[in-house]
Amino acid sequence: MTRKEIVFVGLSLVLAWLVALPLWLSQSRPTWLIQVTELGMMPMPTLAAIITHRIYHSDKPFIDVTALRGGKPLTVLRWCCVASFSVVIQLIATIMVGALSGAGNFSFSDAAVHTRLPHVPGVSSALDPSTLPPAWLLLVIALVSGIVGGFSLNAVAGLGEEVGWRGWWASQRQGQNFWVNAVVIGAIWGLWHLPINMVGYNYPGANRVAACSMFVVYCICAGSLLLELRNRSHSIYPAAVAHSTINGLVGICALFMDSSPTMWLVYSPTGVVGCVILVVITLVLRRIPARPPQASSMNVDRPQAGMRERY
Repeated sequence: MTRKEIVFVGLSLVLAWLVALPLWLSQSRPTWLIQVTELGMMPMPTLAAIITHRIYHSDKPFIDVTALRGGKPLTVLRWCCVASFSVVIQLIATIMVGALSGAGNFSFSDAAVHTRLPHVPGVSSALDPSTLPPAWLLLVIALVSGIVGGFSLNAVAGLGEEVGWRGWWASQRQGQNFWVNAVVIGAIWGLWHLPINMVGYNYPGANRVAACSMFVVYCICAGSLLLELRNRSHSIYPAAVAHSTINGLVGICALFMDSSPTMWLVYSPTGVVGCVILVVITLVLRRIPARPPQASSMNVDRPQAGMRERY
């Protein structure tokens, strides 16, 4: 990494971990505090990118360097739809693999789903199962809510991270191998989440070292998809849509499986199965022929001739 990249990474980690300090000082650490902390951490990579950009007096506008401006509108919209669809496919495929494996007591019955819903993180435990709609309707509501959120309010929060990670930082690493970039950016992205993973947020009940390690692997795999979406669209918005849609849909699997550490680490969208599916989706997308970028985006991430596999 260059000195500029090291400054950006250091600022991203320090700023986010300072936001998480009240969580670590808290004795009870309720779910709402973890969620508020995560929301507060999300803009920090963008803030770190802005500070680093000013420190090094870049001659390119920040809006271009971060791919906030770039790509043809219809192309960007198409890749935003691809981003949302990819996340939904990953979720459904992960649930189906878990169900077919026979592990985790997967069940799609109304009784099982109604019993599990009050125990899903962020859902009130006071819910009366007798007042809930059928399981299939709950799934549809959750999917629609996650997809719509991925294109609206959640996307704003997603941009807070993506402008920094796949926007500014990825532009500094142009010319590097795609998979090297995915691993480097994804690994730091995973470590950036340490404050909330160390309190058991993403893998309830799991060993903390195992949870943090698994999430780094997950961020590398998810990051490869987000980086491909950013590269192919020449815009940061598809990556932000995918990121925010992941945040909105990842908890759905808890409706259909036992909430055990093994299930979260292996059969969830952020577990081993989910990681494998993310890499497969990324490989499929990379087989789609690329189109040349719009002129404005070529100021940021124009690869040299013959460097399709790089950036």
